[in-house]
Amino acid sequence: MTEYQLRETAALGNTLIETEGGMLMEETGIALAAVTIRTGKARAFANAFSKRYDCPPPDPRSAVTVRRQTIIASALDQVFIRRKGEPAGLMAQLEKDFSQSATVTDQSDGWVQLALTGIRAGDVLERLAMIDCSDQAFPVGSAARTVMEHCGVIIVREKHKPVEGKRYLLLTQRSSAETVLHAILGSPPFRQ
Repeated sequence: MTEYQLRETAALGNTLIETEGGMLMEETGIALAAVTIRTGKARAFANAFSKRYDCPPPDPRSAVTVRRQTIIASALDQVFIRRKGEPAGLMAQLEKDFSQSATVTDQSDGWVQLALTGIRAGDVLERLAMIDCSDQAFPVGSAARTVMEHCGVIIVREKHKPVEGKRYLLLTQRSSAETVLHAILGSPPFRQ
């Protein structure tokens, strides 16, 4: 009998594109889970979350990074939690922590995670996502669920290194990734 072995492949081939003013990189090797609060369990979830992370769940339109995990308010009564590593470890931890108050589903293969950095990164998003990416309107820790070229995208403003300019995390469904990539590459500073 033939034995098959599956291996992970990056949706966009480990895309890395650098230009003056911006860089776009597909982030791989990062587990992503959706944690959805069960009906009537909001208080139990908030207590379990605070016990696990020593802080309350993020408010809508925000994200927090705690214990090397980024927690994003992704929808009503739902957060996405991402961390480097294999999905199995993250899933086991979250299922243990939230077994009484939330449903946990692995989203690692269903979403593409892109890092958009550079002094002109905000320009790309203002053009394509039609959100105000100014420091006042969209400071570090902000999150927005929006549309880019008819594709759903979650955008998170992350803390950046001094050499990066600004840093944004873009999450889009794997089936939309090439369309989102095409839109970004057609925008300044990537399109010259």
